[in-house]
Amino acid sequence: MILKPKARSATTITPLVDFVPLKTFSDWVWLPGLSWSPDGQFLAAVVHGPPQAGEPAEESQVFDLWLLGLDNGISAKVSQQVGIMG
Repeated sequence: MILKPKARSATTITPLVDFVPLKTFSDWVWLPGLSWSPDGQFLAAVVHGPPQAGEPAEESQVFDLWLLGLDNGISAKVSQQVGIMG
């Protein structure tokens, strides 16, 4: 889950996107890659996508690229199956 604070001084957080964690079957953990847009209004994030071959969601090898608006509520998948990026 990728979260943003409601306000700099607030303790409440609002989810920008929710996804099932990747089960790696090993001693490492996958964390989504994040990048700010040049204007600071959006986050670009690699998000764990839904399964496509009947596997459990946590074992899916699908990773999509999303743009997530911080103040405007806009979110959009901009590319599918981009892989695990850092």
